[in-house]
Amino acid sequence: MTTPALTAGQRLPPLALRGRSGTGPVSIDCNGRWSAIVLALHAGCAACAAYAQEVEQQEAGIADWDCRLLAVEGASSPGVPVPAVLVADPWCELAAVLDAGEHAFPEVSELVDWARYLGTRCPECEGEAL
Repeated sequence: MTTPALTAGQRLPPLALRGRSGTGPVSIDCNGRWSAIVLALHAGCAACAAYAQEVEQQEAGIADWDCRLLAVEGASSPGVPVPAVLVADPWCELAAVLDAGEHAFPEVSELVDWARYLGTRCPECEGEAL
């Protein structure tokens, strides 16, 4: 039996993630304050590492919108595609699951746009507050 893939609107599941620096498991805190962009990457992959470096250059622009960037290697939770970009709101509801099969990653500007969108979305009506 195959595990269904994650889709937008689902809650980000607890993930067993390993940080790129080789640290232990990484957790995502869904505290209602920060949204998150998670780069789920292949371990030891040059293409994934290059994309992560490109995104990390825009980390300040992403953080400006109360969004955390997390680059991890080898997501081992069921349904998490690798490579992919997961975009979650501050309550861990997935706004987007951007599958990057064959390393077709989204443009970095799209990730900044997602951070801006989630950072300006009204938590009550989910419309843009600005």
